[in-house]
Amino acid sequence: MLSHFIHLKEAMTLMERQRSLGH
Repeated sequence: MLSHFIHLKEAMTLMERQRSLGH
Protein backbone atom coordinates (compact mmCIF):
# COMPACT_ATOMS: atom_id res chain seq x y z
CA MET A 1 0.00 0.00 0.00
CA LEU A 2 2.71 2.44 1.02
CA SER A 3 4.71 1.53 -2.08
CA HIS A 4 1.70 2.37 -4.26
CA PHE A 5 1.31 5.76 -2.54
CA ILE A 6 5.00 6.57 -3.06
CA HIS A 7 4.72 5.59 -6.72
CA LEU A 8 1.70 7.86 -7.15
CA LYS A 9 3.51 10.76 -5.50
CA GLU A 10 6.52 10.23 -7.76
CA ALA A 11 4.30 10.15 -10.84
CA MET A 12 2.64 13.40 -9.76
CA THR A 13 6.01 15.07 -9.26
CA LEU A 14 7.17 13.89 -12.68
CA MET A 15 4.01 15.23 -14.31
CA GLU A 16 4.40 18.58 -12.57
CA ARG A 17 8.04 18.78 -13.68
CA GLN A 18 7.06 18.08 -17.30
CA ARG A 19 4.34 20.72 -16.99
CA SER A 20 6.84 23.31 -15.77
CA LEU A 21 9.20 22.39 -18.61
CA GLY A 22 6.44 22.61 -21.18
CA HIS A 23 5.33 25.95 -19.79
